[in-house]
Amino acid sequence: AGRFVFDIWGGRYRDIAETMKRMVAYGLTDSLLTVHVWQRWGYDYRLPDIYPPQPQLGTVEDMQRIADVCAEHDIPWGLHDNYIDFYPDAADYSYDCICFTEPGEPIKAWINRGRDAQSYRWRPDKIMPFVQRNLRLIEPNLKPTHYFIDVFTSLTCFDFYDKGGNYHPMLETRRCWGEAFAWIRDYLGDNAPMTSEAGHDQLTGYLDGSDCQHLQITPESKSFCIKINCRDWERVPWFDAVLHDKFSLHGVGYSSRYQGGRERREHGIESDDYISAEILEGHALMIDRRAFGRGAVRKYWLAQDFVRSIALDEIADVEFFEGDIHRQIITWKSGARVIVNRGDEDWTIAGKTLPRFGYFAKSGRIESSIERVDGVIVEQSRSPSGGYVNVRDLSRDKLINFGPVTTNGALRFEQKKGEMIVTPLPDSESLNIRISIGRAKVNSIVAVGIDGEEIRNVEFESEDNLVSFKTRGGEFAYHVILSER
Repeated sequence: AGRFVFDIWGGRYRDIAETMKRMVAYGLTDSLLTVHVWQRWGYDYRLPDIYPPQPQLGTVEDMQRIADVCAEHDIPWGLHDNYIDFYPDAADYSYDCICFTEPGEPIKAWINRGRDAQSYRWRPDKIMPFVQRNLRLIEPNLKPTHYFIDVFTSLTCFDFYDKGGNYHPMLETRRCWGEAFAWIRDYLGDNAPMTSEAGHDQLTGYLDGSDCQHLQITPESKSFCIKINCRDWERVPWFDAVLHDKFSLHGVGYSSRYQGGRERREHGIESDDYISAEILEGHALMIDRRAFGRGAVRKYWLAQDFVRSIALDEIADVEFFEGDIHRQIITWKSGARVIVNRGDEDWTIAGKTLPRFGYFAKSGRIESSIERVDGVIVEQSRSPSGGYVNVRDLSRDKLINFGPVTTNGALRFEQKKGEMIVTPLPDSESLNIRISIGRAKVNSIVAVGIDGEEIRNVEFESEDNLVSFKTRGGEFAYHVILSER
């Protein structure tokens, strides 16, 4: 619950491992990794024959690198699997394993149009031998510590008929699917998290969570949209009001589905629209392959501390401020509070000015926000150990004062014994930084690489309780060495 989700579709296994090492260096360890595209014959083809990994993307040894990186830092990692779509060209395909209609027609499932491959819907009571076969091939070699089975929570638990015309109720479907997850959890050991897609509540308990799939409402017929003629609508934390402490939803949708034909920059997985919806509902933060780098670090630094603080909390109250459905205030039983503005106009409240898709979240000494300061949209977070600030969309010459730090860029700062560590967001250009150091004295500032090796001594200016210096592109972090005056 509450772990930051790397939801990775595509890419070579070695590259995924190297990127995860980089994410660990930036502190993104309270996380979970799902690798979706890896199957022996390619994604959604010849299922359930999925092992060994697809050779075009690397070797078994390359995938073992992913397992090693994640194991070293206690990051659950898992693979995408599927026991809904049975393809006729799989080795052990049989109509005895397929669902039928009452009149006796086999039920078609997903069609892989790119490979002209039509699958058929798997009988839930026939999946377990294939689940066990695959996991006994996968686990000894790849050591996954969580597992994702597609579709089970985006497709209702259904009634079905078998080849002989016998009727099977939906409760049997639910039991068979649930028992598959339970067996995998026990087989992998250490209470391995089980996840799926979209997230209805029928498998709560068997399942620990799923990637959420929110679609937009439109009056038009558009892919991955809900067609409804509706004067106005807004997202609300309805699922989480009931199940937040029992079922962890990841993000608010695969980026393209959430966008529903709109631009990724304004509505995709790294956008204020998307992030404000995650915070509104208290979901685990999620990123995809395109954000597997700077975008991931930015979201983690901005809101992971807050999401972690409410991971097992319960919603106590949801308020539409002055009856406006686009201005919501969510109060959690712990006392945590979230204010989200999804309306068109700025909203000034609690000492903050929230632009469209801005928010302010507070849980004890932890804060996170996207707000307007001095006319500029900025983002920041605070926790007892430090904070993160990001000045967006303005001239590089203008500095924004965040209190402890004044800057024209994006960085994280951490207070440690005898030093302050300043880490710019990955791939940042040169930044101007001014830090409040209180009564301490700055002895030196050292630039280091991602491996911790010293690069150079940094020139700085010190006046009263402030120290100023400039960063350089390509340098990982800066250690401001302090002593008592």
